Amino acid sequence: MKRIVVLLLIVFATFKISAMEITVLATDLKADSLFLYSYSDNYRWEKSYAIPVAAKMVFKSKQSLNPGMYLVATDTLSIAYIIISDQNSQKFTIKYENGETSYIGSEENTENQKYLRKMAEFQNQMQVLNVEYTALTKSEEAQEVVEYKAYDLMSRAGRLDSLKRNYQLSTSALVKGTLLSSVIRGSIEPERAPASAMASRDLFENYTLTHHFDYFPWEDARIFKTPVGVNKFRDYAYLIMNISKLKSMIFLEKQLDTLKSNPTAYFAFFDYMEKTFGDQNSPFWSQSIYLLMLRNATTLDGLPQARRLRYEKTIERLDKNNPGDIAPDFPVLLSTGETTTLHNIDAEYMILYLQNPDCPTCLEIRTRMNMIPELNAAIDDKKVTVLTIYFEQNEELWRNYLAKSANPKYMHGWDYQLQIENNHLYDTMIIPYIYLLDREKRILRKDMQVDEIEDFFKTLK
Repeated sequence: MKRIVVLLLIVFATFKISAMEITVLATDLKADSLFLYSYSDNYRWEKSYAIPVAAKMVFKSKQSLNPGMYLVATDTLSIAYIIISDQNSQKFTIKYENGETSYIGSEENTENQKYLRKMAEFQNQMQVLNVEYTALTKSEEAQEVVEYKAYDLMSRAGRLDSLKRNYQLSTSALVKGTLLSSVIRGSIEPERAPASAMASRDLFENYTLTHHFDYFPWEDARIFKTPVGVNKFRDYAYLIMNISKLKSMIFLEKQLDTLKSNPTAYFAFFDYMEKTFGDQNSPFWSQSIYLLMLRNATTLDGLPQARRLRYEKTIERLDKNNPGDIAPDFPVLLSTGETTTLHNIDAEYMILYLQNPDCPTCLEIRTRMNMIPELNAAIDDKKVTVLTIYFEQNEELWRNYLAKSANPKYMHGWDYQLQIENNHLYDTMIIPYIYLLDREKRILRKDMQVDEIEDFFKTLK
């Protein structure tokens, strides 16, 4: 009986033990609540825990935190960015006094604090060089003197850059196996391009893209739960945005192919690039880039079935009605009461505007189109017909639009037989969707933007 009681006490004690216990000691913290934020799959900090502010506060849970990076903050003040490597590193104390943070019981976060201070020193030294360079650009000294000083500044910046990188590499090695090690590696910038890569913009772009991930810890999945990993992806996406479409597709596919042996890394990279280039609401939306990504993913061994079905359906939806194709025909009920078909409407050029009249974005785009002088002039000159098409079944909604807000310069129609939706003739997932057609109803532009409409008719004029 005694043995059973002891066992029960042990079980009860074990049940009471917290897996996560982060104590925060703070003086003069002016706030009502303190929050623990986690870095989410949506690439932002999200509140996970909240406790009332006091001199001593404890975030406690029987569930462990997932390895990753966390933020302790009030609504207005960041107290500490903390790193959690594993389930054995989730009990420690954070001291916050006079704006300074320190750690008790967390060697990794203490090392991170040292690392961040050292990186701040490097940043300050580089800032001094930048100030000197700015002053030099305004100098009235002789050209040869300016050139000599500029060369000296560049050499000093190069040496400082090397010192910083060597410090990062040595510190990463010192804490090898921890998430901190990977965070440091993920923050290391590639070495400066050699002179041979500076000979042309093309060579420089090639070097930058090839070496962007030189030190990145793809093998550590924990890095994808930190802003460090996401920032690296963001910078790569920025590079892709600023080069030719053909080159961007070549390098992006090469990077995807490189990651195929590591599905976790592949999907982390793919998902970020999908949000950037594959979201039709993104300012960086690119059908050609996204289709390349989707086709690459469908060749991945072991691609989960849910992803495969989604990717294949998206390819089917997007890869149609491309420039050069004849736009699919369908019956149209015009605002005049006449019935016709798309192909029977005679127009030198046609802007086919697929919309829902009540959609806020549709209204915004119509308003912007109304204010393009070149488009209005082309309509008056009968060079172009703007045809708005409502393709859903609420006839009352369409009639209300005709009565209250339809532009009298435009032609307005309703796909009254609902062939667009029922037969999947056009992509209507994102609206409005705009096509530019020629007299034969051949597609000249797909998913046309307002600035493209303006540019086209300026050129036409």
